[in-house]
Amino acid sequence: MGKKVWMVLAAGAALAGPVMAQGAADAAQQLADDVKALPQGFFSGWAGNVSLGVTGSDGNTERFNFRASADGVRETDRNKTTFLAWYSYAKDDSATSENKAQALLNNDYLFDDSPWFAFSRAQLEYDEFQAWDTRLSLYGGAGRVLIDDDKTNLLGKVGVGALKEIGSDDTAWRGEGIITFELTHQISERQKLTAVLDIFPDLGDASHVRTRARAVWELAVDPETNMALRIGAEDRYDNDPSGNARKNDVDFFAMLTWAY
Repeated sequence: MGKKVWMVLAAGAALAGPVMAQGAADAAQQLADDVKALPQGFFSGWAGNVSLGVTGSDGNTERFNFRASADGVRETDRNKTTFLAWYSYAKDDSATSENKAQALLNNDYLFDDSPWFAFSRAQLEYDEFQAWDTRLSLYGGAGRVLIDDDKTNLLGKVGVGALKEIGSDDTAWRGEGIITFELTHQISERQKLTAVLDIFPDLGDASHVRTRARAVWELAVDPETNMALRIGAEDRYDNDPSGNARKNDVDFFAMLTWAY
């Protein structure tokens, strides 16, 4: 090759080097972005709390009460998944007076730049002192963000589903609607209020309805250890309960909670 040809090749290589380097950098950045965009594992990205409360008395009346719960939330661009599970046990004068548990899993399917969303929900309940041993309910429907600002978030949901009681006289699936309001309000930097109201109308019997209302006040006690105090109440109402169960079943609780 002539001298001019070598000069042209050298100049081309000098120009191609930065271009190739930039291309490699762009490719590496694109790969990193693609990895970030991959769906995360279901068990990653969760944030929530583990709570524990114990009360008791000894003397003329012996009473022991234990309550534990765990909750969590996981948010992505397309989904907001939440769960709540708790267990409560009490003994009065050596006799078990309470033994019940509940687990709830909810997923909201989000739409781009829209206050509307779809949801699905599964709930499992156990209560030794009900006419049923275990109750399973499944729901799905639509929801809307009603309030969303720096301190307050309020959601409304409407859907349909089905309920099945295990260990009762009637173990067949029955249709049930669901109307839900979920409120979160940041009272101050250290205080937060959460409240949920669920209404479950029986789709086969218009006179039968169940409700569930839960309210929790939370106070940050030690930010360094992520410890907080929770005081709350939960009321489960059934206007036509099975067996000899009462219409209202109310729990009051105070627990220490640790965030994860």
